[in-house]
Amino acid sequence: MQPVDSAMLLMCIFAAATSIVIYKIGMMYSKRVALIAWTLYTFDPFSIALTCSWLDTPVTFFLFFAIYYLINLQKLYSCKNLVKSAFTISLAILTKYTAILYLLLFLLFFKFPKRTVMRIVPLIVVFVIC
Repeated sequence: MQPVDSAMLLMCIFAAATSIVIYKIGMMYSKRVALIAWTLYTFDPFSIALTCSWLDTPVTFFLFFAIYYLINLQKLYSCKNLVKSAFTISLAILTKYTAILYLLLFLLFFKFPKRTVMRIVPLIVVFVIC
């Protein structure tokens, strides 16, 4: 197997894992939302093209994973969810340094009450996808 092929396979694994995380985030709302979000991400030509760019796919995975843990943190505040969220956003920043801009969005997560946050989450998800 060529090095380029193995790197491409790794990015495909990250893209598949990202679609699973997006589905799990959508399931927090309803199954219909989960299926729509999964379909939009999985069959979006831009996200398919990003699988070929080697730095954007892992950072997208880690950012969506951080969003998942932040939503869990808002539902049930625990130190475990806080550490998981901080760890995944740190991995995103280590993967690509421009992910530090998303750290500001995650800090806003703690400023607003829970009801407002659940309304902001879809906007953050759309912002991360864009």
